Amino acid sequence: MLTRSVESLITELRSGNPVIIPTDTVYGFAASVAQPEAVDAVYHLKQRPAEKALILFGADVEALRPYVAEIPEAVEQLMAHFWPGALTVILPKSTAVPEYVNAGLDTIALRIPQSELVTRIVAETGVLATTSANRSGEAPLPTVALLDSTFPDVMIFDEELAGNGMASTIVEWRDSEFLFHRIGAISKKDIGDVLLRNY
Repeated sequence: MLTRSVESLITELRSGNPVIIPTDTVYGFAASVAQPEAVDAVYHLKQRPAEKALILFGADVEALRPYVAEIPEAVEQLMAHFWPGALTVILPKSTAVPEYVNAGLDTIALRIPQSELVTRIVAETGVLATTSANRSGEAPLPTVALLDSTFPDVMIFDEELAGNGMASTIVEWRDSEFLFHRIGAISKKDIGDVLLRNY
């Protein structure tokens, strides 16, 4: 179900349905963080294990700040340098995070994509729960045609990816140190250069 209307996409999200949007990395499922049925639908469509959390997209840091217990200075540095962009940060969650979004974990993953489309959407809908648009364990689908044939009942924004199709880098702040869960578009060296550390 393809659309080129941002308004239709926003209406679909507000109606409690998931959508598929292009980002600066890969195509992703998106659902309102405030609507459990929509988030459940993402897990069902992706066939994602319930113990795997989703990533929150926000329009800016202040939109995401209520969902974390705190943002340490080193993390603030990375956010200031790489956001908007292909860096996902995992932090201790606050009580504002619904369990259906983060699989009951004590952390939550956050990102601000470098995408005018995503920024426009989240400015209207609020924070979105997201994950790559594919079946769990499979590679992200690289074209709108493949997405439409795989997920025909989901509204898909008909636009090419803004980036190169490489997933975001995922880092977690734990015990005053960074753990690297996935190296994607941003390298360890890139992060080390910002923090003046060797990784």
